[in-house]
Amino acid sequence: MYCTIDDLLTQIDKSKLIELTNDRADPAVDENGQEIIHEGNAKSAIDAATAVVNTYVAMRYPVPLSPVPPIVNKLTVDIAIYNLFTRHYNDEDNVFVRRYRDAIRLLEKIAADEVKLSANESSIRMHSRRKVYGESFQRMYD
Repeated sequence: MYCTIDDLLTQIDKSKLIELTNDRADPAVDENGQEIIHEGNAKSAIDAATAVVNTYVAMRYPVPLSPVPPIVNKLTVDIAIYNLFTRHYNDEDNVFVRRYRDAIRLLEKIAADEVKLSANESSIRMHSRRKVYGESFQRMYD
């Protein structure tokens, strides 16, 4: 797994995570009857998100990644929250849907070798494709 429940809590408040992880008919509760995070559903969403990330990343890197680059942690968090969100809602304008789409676009760039992962840096490096028009093309118009 590339993220934990605690990582999810850095991007979503606890009450919302409780709502997203619990089943309405059978919520997880503590000894006082208060609803709590359903760890099984949260971990299932994280596992599914990790599988999605691995599917893309495996095209360029051996998986599972170790150490986990910070960007992979963030992408996994965004996808896991999306997975949880779609258990209850289907709102195309939601911030979690946008984050999911952004995560998938970045994973596609990683898979296409347009973005390189670096476990030692908190940023990612991008490179552009080679020039289409070189010096010989420019000389034709001088």
